[in-house]
Amino acid sequence: QLACEKVKIAVIAAQSRIGATTTAIGRTSWHGSVGADVRYIEAGENRQLTGIAASYGMEPCEGGYLLDGIPFLTADTAAFKGHFSVYDIGGGYARQKQLIAQADIVIACCGTKPYELNHTVSLLKELDGTPLFVAMPFVDEGLRDSYYSLLLCDCHKALFLEYQPDFFDDAPNAATYRSIVQNYVTGS
Repeated sequence: QLACEKVKIAVIAAQSRIGATTTAIGRTSWHGSVGADVRYIEAGENRQLTGIAASYGMEPCEGGYLLDGIPFLTADTAAFKGHFSVYDIGGGYARQKQLIAQADIVIACCGTKPYELNHTVSLLKELDGTPLFVAMPFVDEGLRDSYYSLLLCDCHKALFLEYQPDFFDDAPNAATYRSIVQNYVTGS
C-alpha cells in the first residue's frame, strides 16, 4: 500500500552511458507494476525517448507516449497528482540543480571501472551533503564490499544494480527499486 503523493525522483548520472535512462525507465515500470500512479519525464539532454518509443511501439499521447497506461513524457506538466514522477536527468545534472534540490529521492548512477571512478568521485563531491542513493551497475559480487566502503558517507547509500538489458523489464532490480521507496510504502 502506497502512502504518498507527488513524490519526485531524480535519476542522474556521473557520466553519459552509465545507465540513468535504463534505471529511470526500469524504475517507472516497476512503480507501475506495483500499482502506483507514475509518470516518466525526460529531463536530460540526451533526448532518447522518441527512439525508445518507436522501438517499443509506444502509443503517442499529449506530451509524449503511453505504454501499459504509463505516460512517458518529453517535458514536465505541473498538473500531475499521482504517486511518483521519475525525472530522467542523466549526465546533465549541473543544469538541473533546482530539480535535484526539489526531488524527494535522488538516484545517482555511478560507474566503478577505473576510467569511470573519477566521474563518480567528482559527482559525489559536488553533491556532498545531498541525501542520495548511489546506484552502481555491473559490479562483481566480490568487489561490492570494497566499493560500498569507498563510496558510502553519512548521506549517501550505496546500491548495486543488476544487468537489465530491457528498459521495461524491472524484474532484475525490483528488490532494489522497492528498497529505495520503502518509506513511502505502508506496512513495510
